[in-house]
Amino acid sequence: PETGYGRDNVLKTADGRLSVLKVSAGTAWITSKMYYTERSYIKNQGGYELAVNYELVGRKGWGFTADLNYNRTKYDGLSDISLVHVGPGASYSGIVDDRWRLSIQMGAGMAIYEESFKTYYNYYGSSQYTEVGFGLTSRLGAEYMLSKKWGIGLDLSSSIALLRNETGISLPDNETYGIAHIALLFGLRYYY
Repeated sequence: PETGYGRDNVLKTADGRLSVLKVSAGTAWITSKMYYTERSYIKNQGGYELAVNYELVGRKGWGFTADLNYNRTKYDGLSDISLVHVGPGASYSGIVDDRWRLSIQMGAGMAIYEESFKTYYNYYGSSQYTEVGFGLTSRLGAEYMLSKKWGIGLDLSSSIALLRNETGISLPDNETYGIAHIALLFGLRYYY
């Protein structure tokens, strides 16, 4: 049975654990260089991100997460890209007063990168390209509990997709082949 919410017993069940389901959306920016010729690139391109996260928190604030994030960014006149991150993570959260909860999370998992090219710009020789790699993600969050079951939250997240460079493209200055982005997400929380 529930024991209520507050600094000492925030939404925890009788066994001392807290489960949270988060659904969020917001704006995102690709912060890595996206090359469209050997030396020409675009950086800090804006897009949007959607996220569904599950968090299980233990008695002392440490917990585990399962994350699914989807990012979409359009490069006008060049291409549209999609990034998906799926994987587990570790988290720590704490209550700062009766209704505010702060959390930090870090995770690793699978990154899926897909790029669709415009008809007149065909860098890889096809209209669509998909690559799977290793993803790293981190998130800082603040949540306000509206009731024992519902809340709203704001997250600042950062992710990087490390890819294998199966195309053999040579990047200048020994840059890492991958895509980094940040996102500011707002959404609903369901506590149980």
